[in-house]
Amino acid sequence: MGTKANGKDRDFSKIAVIPRLVDDRLARIEDLLLEMRHEQDIMLKRLAKTQAQLDALSGKPPDVAHLTDLFKLRQ
Repeated sequence: MGTKANGKDRDFSKIAVIPRLVDDRLARIEDLLLEMRHEQDIMLKRLAKTQAQLDALSGKPPDVAHLTDLFKLRQ
């Protein structure tokens, strides 16, 4: 049995473009995730510093139990 030609030329060059676009998008997503992680690290450090200042002002011993749980989640 032969195959029936539909009379259209197939252009496979478009197919080669799709993986490159996906790679570009995935690289951009990865960059954004790294940037978000960096911002999260900065916020956690600021939070820890502010909590330590509040503990010092209130005269309470520093409560780091909640901060150690946050750092465990990161790992």
